[in-house]
Amino acid sequence: MNGILGLSEIMLRNDIEDRERDHVKLIKSSAQGLLAVIDDIIEYSRIEAGDLSIVKESFNLQQVAGEVTDLFRVTAADKNLQLDLNLDDGLPALLEGDPSRLRQVLVNLISNAIKFTHTGGVKIRFSISGNKELNTRIRCEIEDTGIGIEPKIIESLFLPFSQADESKTRKFGGSGLGLPISKQAVEAQAGSIGVVSEMGLGSIFWFEIPYIEGSIDEKELESPPEEGPVRRHDVRVLLAEDNEINQIVAVRQLEELGLTVDVAWNGREVLKALKKNQYSLVLMDCQMPELDGIEATRLIRKRGYTESDLPIIALTTHVFDEDRKRCFEAGMNDFLSKPLSLLELRNTMEKWLEKDSFRSEPDLVLTRGVTPVSLSCP
Repeated sequence: MNGILGLSEIMLRNDIEDRERDHVKLIKSSAQGLLAVIDDIIEYSRIEAGDLSIVKESFNLQQVAGEVTDLFRVTAADKNLQLDLNLDDGLPALLEGDPSRLRQVLVNLISNAIKFTHTGGVKIRFSISGNKELNTRIRCEIEDTGIGIEPKIIESLFLPFSQADESKTRKFGGSGLGLPISKQAVEAQAGSIGVVSEMGLGSIFWFEIPYIEGSIDEKELESPPEEGPVRRHDVRVLLAEDNEINQIVAVRQLEELGLTVDVAWNGREVLKALKKNQYSLVLMDCQMPELDGIEATRLIRKRGYTESDLPIIALTTHVFDEDRKRCFEAGMNDFLSKPLSLLELRNTMEKWLEKDSFRSEPDLVLTRGVTPVSLSCP
């Protein structure tokens, strides 16, 4: 899927005829739909296997809710829908809980609301539904003006592979796993979830989760001195990736940014390449044979390459907070999830490299190339 989506994106940036452009857009759209189904199936399999982990960390509710809502603003605007986010006064500034699972539930519910709404809009509201000595129960409602749900169907909505009816499955797509996954994620946090709906008038999906109210550490308010990567004029990037198609996609995306790229097939080749050449940044796949990206990063840091000297960016299909934590604990600077988006890749490069070291306008003619690294591993 990374190859299909990445190469489709690259082709759409090229000068191709309108008919071929339409075909590529359909390929990309179909791949995105299939990727969503695959992600749902993988996540539900993890849940069925008892691999649903819940972490506790401090997070800003307004920030998390705002970031998720912003993800859907373009989609809503394309359908001429109003998308509003409201947080009641009195909500705690900080909460203690699992922000990754909150994002997951919000994405599923907001996505569904927009999908089944043709006119009007979607409203997301956060409020306090109750307080206890040790926690604050936060309620979220996602209200739409969509097609509504028949009363006899509502009870089965949260069952796996279930949708309102087969015609809607064919028309709107989806795996039928988004709501069951949301239910499991909410209930794993001692919460509850439900829906009220009326045919033709819309639906309100709601959930409540108890959170511990967080407190602000005064030390965190102090602005530490910024420490950025060492700036070099000879920018060269090392890509560590064992999948050939993923290599091609990432290399061509980096080429579009005007960067010189070397390729390593595993962590051992990365260590050898660092002895031979000087790199400004490493894009490190986390799962590789012989020596994976996590362990390779630990070894790189032990050998004296600091996070400011050599930024290492994780490349992985795993997107939950526990996976990010493993990457950062190993010494990685940042995190990119597959499939790689050219825009996300460019933003990350811009964050860790000199802005004038790569081409910020990918449509320009390329002047730099790629140099695969030929390294034999004993």
